[in-house]
Parts: sequence; structure tokens; C-alpha cells
Amino acid sequence: MLEEECPKERCFFWIPPGGFADISGDVFYTLDESFKKGDWVKFKFGGCSCTFGSCNRIYKDGDNDYFEPIK
Repeated sequence: MLEEECPKERCFFWIPPGGFADISGDVFYTLDESFKKGDWVKFKFGGCSCTFGSCNRIYKDGDNDYFEPIK
């Protein structure tokens, strides 16, 4: 059964308030490279950093449920 609520802190894509994420979709081969070249965005109030599309747990007309494995 599809959950309808965003799991927030249990989701890999969730950024806590004050956290940073690179949402460019770029691939980095090392953590050091990501720190040097990443386009880091601050999530002042927290939020979803998924770059695959809109998760339908947050947006009812979203693309997919990105917390669960894609079938």
C-alpha cells in the first residue's frame, strides 16, 4: 500500500532545516570533488532534494513515489 505522507527524516532525499544539498544532478566521483564543484543549496526550513522528479508523497500530482523502489 502506498503511503501518502512524506517520511521526511527517513528518506534519503530529505534535507533537515539548515542543511545543504547539491540538486544539480551532477555526478561526482569523490566526496572531495563534490565539495569543490558542487552547487550547494541551503534548505532553510528543510525539504526534499530529489532530482529525479516530484515525489507524489509531497505533491499529489507528482511523478512517482521516490521513497519506495520504482517498480
